Amino acid sequence: MRESFPTETASKSPSSASSPAPKEKEPSEKKEPSEKKDPKKQARQRPYALDSQIEEASTYYHSEILLCQVHSIVYFDAEKIVQVSEKPMKKLFKGNDKAGEGGFGEVFVAKDLNSKGGKERVAVKRVPHDNPRVIENNWTEIAFLAFSKHPNIVDFKRAFLVKEDKKAPEEIWIVMEYLEVRCLPPLSACCAAFLISSFLSQGGTVSEAAAANALSEDHIAFVAHEILMALKFLHEKQWVHRDLKSANVMMSIKGEIKLIDFGLCADFSEGPRQAMLGSPYWIPPEMTWQHPHSYPADVWSMAVCLLELMLAHPPHNDSNLKCMFLVATKGLNDQIPSTATPAAKAFLQRCMILDPEKRPNVVELLKDPWVTRPKLNAGIEEVLRQVFLTASFQTLGF
Repeated sequence: MRESFPTETASKSPSSASSPAPKEKEPSEKKEPSEKKDPKKQARQRPYALDSQIEEASTYYHSEILLCQVHSIVYFDAEKIVQVSEKPMKKLFKGNDKAGEGGFGEVFVAKDLNSKGGKERVAVKRVPHDNPRVIENNWTEIAFLAFSKHPNIVDFKRAFLVKEDKKAPEEIWIVMEYLEVRCLPPLSACCAAFLISSFLSQGGTVSEAAAANALSEDHIAFVAHEILMALKFLHEKQWVHRDLKSANVMMSIKGEIKLIDFGLCADFSEGPRQAMLGSPYWIPPEMTWQHPHSYPADVWSMAVCLLELMLAHPPHNDSNLKCMFLVATKGLNDQIPSTATPAAKAFLQRCMILDPEKRPNVVELLKDPWVTRPKLNAGIEEVLRQVFLTASFQTLGF
């Protein structure tokens, strides 16, 4: 589900205190022949908002400057971010081990041959770039990722516009950090296992960790704290992620927690927006009711991720329509497991208040006793190592 963005209107400059003096009539001059308007030249001169007029702007992105808005008055030059390589992509990246796929496209793990020694491993997200809606989504993700340098947000490196041959559709390749992990000593003890280990992705998503149902409540509180730190960074910039779900929160076996997938992220500097978008199980009630949404939407979605870690599945996962109906009418407090401690239950209840105006913001939640206890991440590396190693072997058919 995607939002229909209204056409952006230019802001008006404040009126002056007094009326300007009438101008003296200048002698008429012979008019020069009007210069034929060059639409590409106009594109260079006129900033395009990221979430409007994208269809028109995309006409010129091949070789012209495209300016996109990411924060009230901050613009950036997309041409300097999205590169068109003169070399074939196989000369830039070696190896294409698929790490995941979805409606967005595919993610591969490869070696960046332009890195120091040509050995740095990166994650390459390959997405179609062949219609205005998809183009808008791609520009959005690149824009927000490029300006989101934070330990709890995946690190953006480069982006390429790729057309591998004349018949192939255009793609955007978004190059991001790969969550490197340590080699596991038990695997290196045997040659066969060592060979297998080179193909393993020893990290994954909160969704995979939830399915294993292996995290303790302390570890879930640690995940909550790390997500809140990422949201604090975004919300201070007046940005809202709007697609926060377990599949969009990466974890490494070193205990790193990072947000990914910024295709629905938006600037809220001009106030709330009204739309229903995102993924059904994680959509907040205000979206279902088609009420305006803002920063509290991310808080609700984060709570659903935590609830999923406790339940080993999203709440009401038998039907997404049922889940959306129950979320909008009664909330999810009855889905908090009875085994949750009072502190955990109180935290989740605060995050899942039906009225978004009454939901605490991320700064307030970062002060909650449940996420401020010391050593919440103690032992999480060993647990995640086991979770993702098991998942990798299952993927390989062992």
